[in-house]
Amino acid sequence: MLAYIILILLICFDFLIEKYFFNSEADKKKGNSKIYLLIKKLIEFRIITISALVFLSTFKALSVGYDTNNYYEYYSNFLNGEANNITHFELGFKWLNTIFAWFKLDFRVLLFVVSLFVSITFVTLIRKISINKFLSIFLYIALGIFAQSLSAIRQIIAITIICYVIIALQKIMNCPSNDKLKYRNNLIKNISISVFLILIASLFHKSAIVCLILIPFSLIKPKPSIIIFSFLSCILLGIFLPTILMIIEKTISLDYYSKYYIESFVNYVQASDLLNNLYSIGLVAIFIFLYILRNKVLVFENNKEERLYDFALFTFMIVPLIRIIGFLSNTQALLNRLSMYFFPILILLIPLFLKSFKVNKKLSVLTTMAIYLGAGLYMYYLYAIKFSCGVVPYIINFY
Repeated sequence: MLAYIILILLICFDFLIEKYFFNSEADKKKGNSKIYLLIKKLIEFRIITISALVFLSTFKALSVGYDTNNYYEYYSNFLNGEANNITHFELGFKWLNTIFAWFKLDFRVLLFVVSLFVSITFVTLIRKISINKFLSIFLYIALGIFAQSLSAIRQIIAITIICYVIIALQKIMNCPSNDKLKYRNNLIKNISISVFLILIASLFHKSAIVCLILIPFSLIKPKPSIIIFSFLSCILLGIFLPTILMIIEKTISLDYYSKYYIESFVNYVQASDLLNNLYSIGLVAIFIFLYILRNKVLVFENNKEERLYDFALFTFMIVPLIRIIGFLSNTQALLNRLSMYFFPILILLIPLFLKSFKVNKKLSVLTTMAIYLGAGLYMYYLYAIKFSCGVVPYIINFY
């Protein structure tokens, strides 16, 4: 876990440099210096944070991440011209491996390019949208999103592309609706971009197609009737999902889905992971808490922040809904990966919640401290106890 603690310290160092050496006072003294302005732009771009993320992602040992070694062997097959019989990966990921293998590049070059794309995109998303950039980047590490990027390479590419969908949808949310023609053109343009990006993401992990649901969620408010309907629908889907999956198996003659669920209720209870189920209940409780406070306590400075909060809250709702379906149908191993597309929205939702939580100054400070402490403890659980995604122990390997 030491590597990830050092990563957090480097991120702190990154923001401290900006605060004390590239602030408004420094601008007055050195604002005419081209070197100063260049360094300031690099600092604002979060070059230190990005470099640290890319370094850890590129120079990890093949043992870091459950799937890393599998992807290494997959790429080696392309290098050795033995990839003709490989059919279980998506077309986009095959093309990516084919291009790098054609140039006879090392596997670490592939890791470097992917990690650079992922790191720059997430940092850009945070820079463009987040209310509290430091907290968002801290949550990116503490909530295990970075850990996922060290293992699930195909899916993290897809998730990263979805970040640009969020940026496109935000443009719809920020466009004033009083000019109907401008709003309609903006709506058509950004929905088209979003659909195109989601289809591109599905070329790297076909499950990304579920992100189409983000489009209607960006256009509606989280009303109680919609939330109740969503939860009831997912409960019904969870009950009937095993039957649906068996029909799929018989229709397409694949013995694939049955390994994810157990028909017997008794066996289900025995196989159930209590900690995982408590975590699912906790996610439902967090959503309900954030929704109740949204209507009772939170004060938004403008319509832009309110719409972003509603969209982020709606998006986060999908995570406990997926968990409910998985719990009822015992398909958690199959469905939990779907929640990975929506869980990262917390890096935007939590900072916005803190900013809008204006009961009193003392309570706001205590709430902020509690969130940092809770995120830190969750990080300790993921990395030191659960060994999430197989990224602990972290081992550096330059060869």
